Amino acid sequence: MEDHALIGPQRLSGQDHRVANLLADRIAHRIADGEHLGRVHAEARLAIEAARRTRDRATEIIVASQLRLVRGLRHETPPREAIPVWQSTDVEAEGRLPLRFRQAQFFQHLYAGLAAFFDDDAPAAARRLRAAEALAAAAPEHTRPSVTFFGAIAALRSAPSGGHPSDVAPAVFADIEARRDNLERWGRAFPGAGGKAMLIGAELARLRGNDEAAARLYFDAASAAHASGQLMVQAIAWEFAATHRRSQRGADAARDYMSRARYCYGAWGAHAKVQRLTMHGGQMRRDDDEWAAGVLHRRHGMGIDLQAGMRAVQALSEEISLDKLVERVVETMLVQAGAQYGVLLLMKGGEPIVEAIGTVVLGKVLVEASRAAPTEARLPLDMLGKAIRGRRLVALADAAALVDPIVEDTRNRRGTRSAICVPLLRQGEIVGALYLENHLAAGAFTKDRAAFVEMLGQQAANSLAAARLYRELVDENERRAETEAALVKAREDLARTAHLTVMGGMAASIAHEINQPLAAIVNCSGAGRRWLAREHPDIPEAMAAFDQIANAAGRTAEIVHALRSLAKQAPASLAPLGINEVVVSVLELMRREIEERQVRLTLALSTSGKTVVGDGIQLQQVVLNLITNALEAMADTPLASRELTVSSGVEGGYVNVEVTDRGGGIDAATLGCMFDPFFTTKGTGMGMGLAICRSIMEAHGGTLDASSRIGHGSTLRFRVPMAARI
Repeated sequence: MEDHALIGPQRLSGQDHRVANLLADRIAHRIADGEHLGRVHAEARLAIEAARRTRDRATEIIVASQLRLVRGLRHETPPREAIPVWQSTDVEAEGRLPLRFRQAQFFQHLYAGLAAFFDDDAPAAARRLRAAEALAAAAPEHTRPSVTFFGAIAALRSAPSGGHPSDVAPAVFADIEARRDNLERWGRAFPGAGGKAMLIGAELARLRGNDEAAARLYFDAASAAHASGQLMVQAIAWEFAATHRRSQRGADAARDYMSRARYCYGAWGAHAKVQRLTMHGGQMRRDDDEWAAGVLHRRHGMGIDLQAGMRAVQALSEEISLDKLVERVVETMLVQAGAQYGVLLLMKGGEPIVEAIGTVVLGKVLVEASRAAPTEARLPLDMLGKAIRGRRLVALADAAALVDPIVEDTRNRRGTRSAICVPLLRQGEIVGALYLENHLAAGAFTKDRAAFVEMLGQQAANSLAAARLYRELVDENERRAETEAALVKAREDLARTAHLTVMGGMAASIAHEINQPLAAIVNCSGAGRRWLAREHPDIPEAMAAFDQIANAAGRTAEIVHALRSLAKQAPASLAPLGINEVVVSVLELMRREIEERQVRLTLALSTSGKTVVGDGIQLQQVVLNLITNALEAMADTPLASRELTVSSGVEGGYVNVEVTDRGGGIDAATLGCMFDPFFTTKGTGMGMGLAICRSIMEAHGGTLDASSRIGHGSTLRFRVPMAARI
């Protein structure tokens, strides 16, 4: 049953609603892909604000669940503002909710399960993930790998440790095996699913007591996750490998694996998890921590600061503006790599384009925007080609190896000693490339330094791809807004043009009608003068003549006022009026045309005394349009058969008016779209007349429709609500 108190008023502005839903979906992708949590957090804050502005309760709950998970991993507790929580836990009741709210409940269970998993509470994680799986039918398809993976891992971690494989029910193993098979199959469509399948295989091997296979699969899973840019899965794999090695009394390997896990968690942005791994009693002693730190500093002995690198990753992940991010990437990579010259290229249409060039001058990084094709003067094109085609890092230890005279000249001008070209990969797709030069020493880019630069390049690729998508989203929203505004203006212009076209058709009839009261004024004024000029003035006759003059003048003023209102398209002036009077006034205007077309007019008006609330001018326009169409429909009808019937009546609280002709009729295809804008069967028509008439009727709370019999004519009818009696 729909919970109206929970849903609240749904006054959704289209722009914010689209942005909130799109961001929520993208955040779900980012969490599943293990992208940096800083960027996820920044987008989630934008999404929840957009959802709140539109009072989109379901999306707000989804993003709140994402925020709660991200803040827990980043150690940002307590939350900076209230985050809504879904209260119900009755899955059967949830099944009767609208789809978007079932999705909200699914995501809340999913992210609560992930939070419990990263808090090392495997039983709670398994319960929450089972609840999410019960709602999986309502969930987006792209969430299936995450639910399958974490559900399997939580179940395996909840199994008794240190026991015999027979302690685990066979059905549990069968379920986990099926999940692994699904992940291997999804690996073709969802990058990174293959590494998750390996990690499940490692856990299965551990639980079955096959320690050698488990150790190998943990390493393979971490390598596969690194190749696909899955920092989250890579961190989990190294953590599990460390705990497994520790259980096998492999202390040195356990320390190494745990340091890698902490590094990957830190690069992912999960600083709270890093703290727990560091401070957990019995899991990581202080001397182990110091030993791991020493290993890292020895491994990156060229002055690379691990903490500075993690801060650089954080800075890259939280920048959302593409132009600012490009500048920050170049600056960060030059500083972290110890380079003096760098070129950042991004792929556009399958070709690399130089986005920015960075140069270190007197200790300061200067970045110049470029957006030009790469040339040998900018960087060695052979290195760039190898890096992009091979999707691997290409290093040049000694610039003397460059023998091309053009490159040689460029190298001499810049003083190049060593160089490196790093492909920027995101989930296996090439995003761009980064070329760096060192002008101080040959062999400056050692294996360890190159690996560090490659890791930073992976984070830069994720951030650049995300910033590009964000710019495309903003640009698309701006284009939509401009298109919608232009469309509204075009519709208004077309409606006005069609309106003036209809008014032009009325002009001749109105001018003819004005001639009648003007002639009456002239005649009556002459008669009055004659009555008064008699030897014995006939005062009563003269007064009657003057009354007729006043009436004729008033009628003329009404006609002129109506014409001016139509020309200006004045706002609707609603007032009680009789529909019969509206019909008769239009027929009087059309009398000359009806007579010229030799059409026989039949009136059957039976709404005397019944009133409607409406704009008399607009209702006259509708009646005029229907009568004009009826007359035109009988242009080819024999004179003896030309008959126009106008009738009115009351039915169910509505006043109905019907205009029937004896023309050739309207075929079914035309009948179905004759009220659509721009549809016309006339050679010179615009197709707006009936569309405007229907809009007028809808604005009055009424309807306009048509019926026809081929060869027997057509009937157009409208109905307007009767005015309430006071």
